[in-house]
Amino acid sequence: MSPAELQENDPMVGEFLSFLAQDIAKNPQHIQAIDSDLVYRAQSLIADIKFDINVPLSDEDE
Repeated sequence: MSPAELQENDPMVGEFLSFLAQDIAKNPQHIQAIDSDLVYRAQSLIADIKFDINVPLSDEDE
């Protein structure tokens, strides 16, 4: 689903993205790179998870 479709289907997504864009514009000094240790930790947590992004979620997962 594209960002435009997400905004269309869930107005809260659009509101959040607008908020985020405004905050970034007002406070660019707060933008930080993600720490590489955090990236490695996240990757290790999901390394063995298999999924197909093209397969819809089941009712249980919604």
